[in-house]
Amino acid sequence: MNRSIALGLVFSALATNVALAQTSKGTLELEVSRASEGELEVVLKNRSSDRVKVSAVFNENPAFGVLNFNLSEGGHRYGPTFPPNENLPTDSAYISLGPGDAFGHIYSIADLMHSYEAKSACVTLVVTYRDRLAAKFRAFDGSIKARPIRICSSRQGQVRGV
Repeated sequence: MNRSIALGLVFSALATNVALAQTSKGTLELEVSRASEGELEVVLKNRSSDRVKVSAVFNENPAFGVLNFNLSEGGHRYGPTFPPNENLPTDSAYISLGPGDAFGHIYSIADLMHSYEAKSACVTLVVTYRDRLAAKFRAFDGSIKARPIRICSSRQGQVRGV
């Protein structure tokens, strides 16, 4: 359903929805944007002048996951229809982002909408990064919510910003 994208890359600003969070050492940014036809990229960027430790495992487990995908349409919120089958993270699941570094994953829009059994062809998506185990691993212990974007699953894999 997702694949990692390299650390420190520059990403397209098309259909970008950016959210910023202040860390004790500076700014961390969550960006959701179009990667290519039918794909979204969810990226954390370190905009501070210091290193920031974050989870490199963008899992969706409601108990300890770091990403929450909120898909909704017309007041109805879609929840994941699959039970997460993931292991608890270890210290090796964390990376240290240097100033200007970025890390993220690419998600298939069709797979995401299928996993949440979205009935509409287009939904509003809000992505939140919040690591519930961050304190244990001395990592960024805040929450960042990206701005809502409109995504559509079709044969063309359209993505539109709200």
